[in-house]
Amino acid sequence: MDLQTRKIKFVQEFLGLEDEKLISRFERLIRAEGMRVRDLHRRIDLSMTDSENGKLTGADDLLDEIKRW
Repeated sequence: MDLQTRKIKFVQEFLGLEDEKLISRFERLIRAEGMRVRDLHRRIDLSMTDSENGKLTGADDLLDEIKRW
């Protein structure tokens, strides 16, 4: 079964659920999955731009800063 078919089948089964607690568990699971691929790519792009613009903190500078916390 290909991914698209599996997703359609899952949605159909999900729409038939009557247990509110189970639906809440699915909602928490989806939120807990973390960063989406597009968000990850956006963060990578921003980091690359910062790097190109010299907005970096060296490892030694970071360690010195941590010591002052």
